[in-house]
Amino acid sequence: MQYSRKARHAIKSLSPRAHARLEIIEAVEQGEIANVSGLCSALEAGPVFFSYACLAGDGRTEELQESLGFLSSERKTKKVRDLIIEMRKTGCHSPLIVVIDDFEPCRAWQWEKPQNEVTEWCRLLTATLPGAAFAGCDVQFFLCSDLESGFVPRYEDVYPEVAGSQYEVLVHQNLRHIRRYPNKKRIGNERESTVRKVAQYAVQGLVLERIFPNGVLIQTETPWSVKDPLYDSLRQNPLPIVHLFPDERR
Repeated sequence: MQYSRKARHAIKSLSPRAHARLEIIEAVEQGEIANVSGLCSALEAGPVFFSYACLAGDGRTEELQESLGFLSSERKTKKVRDLIIEMRKTGCHSPLIVVIDDFEPCRAWQWEKPQNEVTEWCRLLTATLPGAAFAGCDVQFFLCSDLESGFVPRYEDVYPEVAGSQYEVLVHQNLRHIRRYPNKKRIGNERESTVRKVAQYAVQGLVLERIFPNGVLIQTETPWSVKDPLYDSLRQNPLPIVHLFPDERR
């Protein structure tokens, strides 16, 4: 794995225990780690690993389904679980944080279904997840609405900023991807949907930075080149991200 000069310096400064943690990640990384220096700082301080799980669905059919992204795949949950178990062997005992995105249907897909109905459905699904999926490691589940409760800035404050010219490149890149892979069957104006999505990720990235300053994202979405940068719009430092799954174009 090729590293920049800055990254090599950060790696060289790691303690033996933190270096052992890095080697565990390197062994399962499917591409390139995002923000290696930030990852090294987290590994030294004691990392908190988290990942996102999203409802299956699209903008045309307002149907609440039981699928919750990677949580509905035994193969993917095993990969995440195995990483956390290996980390425990190095003295890293922070629980895995799984964030359920209950905002995406109403924000990005522009559903007319009440937000509280989507939130309660996600809460119900979370309560019925089989405990065996993460046997051997501690896991805590949060909804996006839980983490954003009382948080400032609010999504409603960030949205008009993202709709302006400052984030035009990021919006354009995501709009191009959506047009090339229209798997979510969005309704209404494509640009409006994209701005909503970019604003949502921007808030999520900031929430993670403030609540989990030593956080490391286990990326469950692809393509990485589109998804990874979305979290950094409002953050002081880029989010450290590791990739356990192949970079699919979808």
